[in-house]
Amino acid sequence: MMFKTLVLPLTLILSLNACSGDKNLEDPIQAIQNAQQMRDALDGKSRRDLKVEPSVEAIVSYPLKKKTTQPAFQVDDISGKVQFQTEIVYFEYDDSTLTKEGMQHLNALAEYLKDHDATKLNIEGHCDSRGSVEYNLALGQRRSESVKKYLATLSIPENRLDTRSFGKEKPAAEGQSEAALAKNRRVEFAFSLAH
Repeated sequence: MMFKTLVLPLTLILSLNACSGDKNLEDPIQAIQNAQQMRDALDGKSRRDLKVEPSVEAIVSYPLKKKTTQPAFQVDDISGKVQFQTEIVYFEYDDSTLTKEGMQHLNALAEYLKDHDATKLNIEGHCDSRGSVEYNLALGQRRSESVKKYLATLSIPENRLDTRSFGKEKPAAEGQSEAALAKNRRVEFAFSLAH
């Protein structure tokens, strides 16, 4: 009986003490850190210690490809001008041959044109300041025609592609440094609605 007399009140006191708000609880930040450490430890063990079939492991470890790549260009909704995020369709001095990088960007542009078949593309050839006005107008035209022909090989109808040359009349960069001259040897693009 004495045992019951001592144990019952002691149990009651301990129970009330456990439920009371005055008890010093573990620091909440420390509790979160401990939980994170336990999770990290379990995560590490689960990957190392679990025996998984090789075919399942290949599926689990295969990275999912998300379509997160940005297009190589943006279209200004008001002017229809195409603004490339990287250098695009620049040419060597006195040349109208497309570069490998230019072709890659034109591939992206062709995909856009295929998805937007109500648009027409204006292709504008430009040159640096070296050479006569007449020569640069002809070279700019050859550059824009080179782009048009390449896009046509990618199944873009030629009636949706207009070419023109500005020669050296609209430089992208001023000056006679090689860097400035190189920026001027280019083709620019603008969209319009097909009639």
